[in-house]
Amino acid sequence: YLHGIKVPHHDGDPFA
Repeated sequence: YLHGIKVPHHDGDPFA
């Protein structure tokens, strides 16, 4: 996902 978008990433990184 885009940096700055706080969302559940596939790696668990909300800022990935």
